[in-house]
Amino acid sequence: GASATALESFILQHHSNGFEHVILYFDVPDASEHEAITAVQRFSNPRATGPDGLLCRATAVLCTEKWWTDVRASSRYYARENESLTLYRETVKLDLEINDVQARQMLCIEHALFESQQQEFEWLLHVDVDEILFFPDQSRHADARHFFREVPLHFTSVRFANLEAVPETHEVTDPYQEVSLFKMSPLLLEELGVEPRILACGDVAEEDEEHEPDLFDRRHADAVPGGRSHGYVRLPRKERHALRKLLAVMHDIAAKRSTVLDELQIRLSAIKTTVKTDPDSSDDETCFGPKPHCPAYFNSYSNGKCAVRVQVGPRGELPPLPAGVHGFVRDGGMLLYTLLCKGPGAPVVLHYANCGFKEWRKKYEILCRNHGTKDGAFSMQRPGISEVRSHIATRQLTLENDEAKLLRFYKTFVQADEFDELGYLAQYGLALRLQTPRLRLEAARERLAELTRTECAGYVG
Repeated sequence: GASATALESFILQHHSNGFEHVILYFDVPDASEHEAITAVQRFSNPRATGPDGLLCRATAVLCTEKWWTDVRASSRYYARENESLTLYRETVKLDLEINDVQARQMLCIEHALFESQQQEFEWLLHVDVDEILFFPDQSRHADARHFFREVPLHFTSVRFANLEAVPETHEVTDPYQEVSLFKMSPLLLEELGVEPRILACGDVAEEDEEHEPDLFDRRHADAVPGGRSHGYVRLPRKERHALRKLLAVMHDIAAKRSTVLDELQIRLSAIKTTVKTDPDSSDDETCFGPKPHCPAYFNSYSNGKCAVRVQVGPRGELPPLPAGVHGFVRDGGMLLYTLLCKGPGAPVVLHYANCGFKEWRKKYEILCRNHGTKDGAFSMQRPGISEVRSHIATRQLTLENDEAKLLRFYKTFVQADEFDELGYLAQYGLALRLQTPRLRLEAARERLAELTRTECAGYVG
């Protein structure tokens, strides 16, 4: 669980970004969460904490045993467990047999979607408590309302790329206030000066044609209902070259860090890949691999987070359904027309992952116990989880419970500058400093303080 201070910052950040209602689910609302729950409940009544006096609020949902029983009884995953879509029965199995955190998150998101539809909200964004949506282009999209108002109606979901925070101090009390260094998302990389691919007929390849920058161009569709006519979409050459450069940088960093991995006696299985390497001049899609064996860039996910329209289809249709914690499908399982938000001024998710050694330890102590697995830690069966190398390594070290090893790992792989990696990443635009989120938080705190003073003055009068 996050601290009360961090939760207040989380709420204020989203209110200042134009989100009218923030819903926080407390998985285990015991006595240790009392201060955090109280911090959220202070925002239960609408107050002018949003931009231009927008009335915003926050709700703390206490996930008691009775609450879980009621949610499971009404959930579509459980009601449709025997239907053909595997999403239903896999979610139920992960929830009941494994006690999987992400399966419980999916149930909470589904609950929030029904609540949002009932309250006639148009969009729902799912993020964890260590994430915010950041709008860098204030002249065009000052907040969420301005952005989502511009999203064309044919897009029913938006995927936002995520940047991963780098804590520069051993301990962090409020990451939203104290952390400002981030690693760039692989989804947003482009290499300047790359020549377009020329076809045999002399034309520029379709993916490399020049277009006016447009955040909402159909070319940025991440998923299309019914699939695409030709099934395969080639990345622009400037993106492929940038990803190849990132891979080269990752291998350089991994070569330095591998000795630490060996000293810590961390055992990671080989990454399965069918992709062959090729020279940089090649035009095929080998920019996706092979990745280094040792953790060398992101410590968590890199595929972004999604917002979804609460009402898709005719009025009366049930809201969309979470398909994992990174995307949604339409009720019944059909793909949603999803926009990958990229280009100048694109909003991004800032992921303040693993900020502070104590918080990192507490997070993994929760993730590595009371699961229905052989060792009690989180399941290793989810597709793609073996590629999140730092996540798997931390799992092993947490089960060993060796404080010295955990501290060494945190310094090397999370703070990530034992071998001057951050300077190296910055040379290629892969590490950047963002001060604006902190400044916006300070402004939001000032607005809250002024509101509080005004309310107190009203009571006195």
